[in-house]
Amino acid sequence: MRVFLILIAAALATACTKEQKPEAAEAKPKQPSTAQQAIEGFTGKTAVKQGRKAMDKLEAVSAQKNDELDEVM
Repeated sequence: MRVFLILIAAALATACTKEQKPEAAEAKPKQPSTAQQAIEGFTGKTAVKQGRKAMDKLEAVSAQKNDELDEVM
């Protein structure tokens, strides 16, 4: 029984080599941790980022409309 457990441990140790770990890391995109997501949610960082992105988009549209109106006049 001990030999069987030793063989299983050895097989698991050789199956999980360091060469396989980078491949698994490359497959998953980096995502913020749960704690980081919670902190950003509580502090409002996510909402602020979304608000700034929307404001930048509105400013770009407004500038484009102003350029179009300047061309007409």
